[in-house]
Amino acid sequence: MAEIKIEGHKELRRAIRQTKDKQLRRAMRKAHKEVASIVSDEAKNKASKRSGYYARNIRPKGSDSSASVTISKKVPYRFAQHWGKRNSPNSQSGDAAIWRAAKDEREEILATFKERVESDILRFISRRSKIL
Repeated sequence: MAEIKIEGHKELRRAIRQTKDKQLRRAMRKAHKEVASIVSDEAKNKASKRSGYYARNIRPKGSDSSASVTISKKVPYRFAQHWGKRNSPNSQSGDAAIWRAAKDEREEILATFKERVESDILRFISRRSKIL
């Protein structure tokens, strides 16, 4: 699985959760979704384009704690397309477009996430210091 771990991400999420600030949590969701959209856009380009249905149904998701890219449940062959279909007379190899996109866009993902988190946290800190 293509997974990008960011050092200190768990501690950052914990600190944000403890502040109970909805705007900061919303900003974290937005940052995660922005990172996921980088991967999903690249995965759409890398996905096989026989009909285009598979590529059109690749979607970014962002939550408070993570970013992910999914393929809509409407696509009946999504697992075979990603993983491949091996034990059948019509075997095919999968394209793993999402994983390849995450691997290829790693540097951009890290830079975007760092920029997003730094700007949102600095804005949050400056807003808090004006109140106190």
